[in-house]
Amino acid sequence: LEDGSYLPANENFDRGVDLWNRKVWYYRYADGYRDRSREDLAAEKYEELLASFPDDRKGLLDYADLETYERARYEHAEELLGRVLENERYDYDALLLLGDTYTEWARESPEKHENARYSYATLLERYGNRDEVMLRMLRYFIRTDNTDEVRRLTNYFQDLEDVAIDPHIY
Repeated sequence: LEDGSYLPANENFDRGVDLWNRKVWYYRYADGYRDRSREDLAAEKYEELLASFPDDRKGLLDYADLETYERARYEHAEELLGRVLENERYDYDALLLLGDTYTEWARESPEKHENARYSYATLLERYGNRDEVMLRMLRYFIRTDNTDEVRRLTNYFQDLEDVAIDPHIY
């Protein structure tokens, strides 16, 4: 995999999985393919992982991240995150990524903004005002042209002393 020999790498992977089927190998290969911009091969590894371990939370989240940010396959990401949320209705990471997925999807389908807002609002209601979620709400208000809320949240963040600001949002 490291030298770009993907066919032999997959053959070695298959032999290894036949002997000892461990989740960590799927993650390593999927990450390796992602690092090399081979999203198609990474997706295959996630599919293989989920065939062996259907409810693997990390695999579902990582695959949904790939589908959202690298392949723009938002509907599939939504379905994967739905599987996580079936097991844990208020899974923080799944709800956050679901909101982010809807935010990205809204570039193509603006009606998805409301889905994003709902995901973030659910997180705020369940977990309180976490800066990470508040920044996403700021991004939501920017993209939906809600100037009053943008000002309110900008002032909120300017008053904080120790906060990690995502420059892409702020």
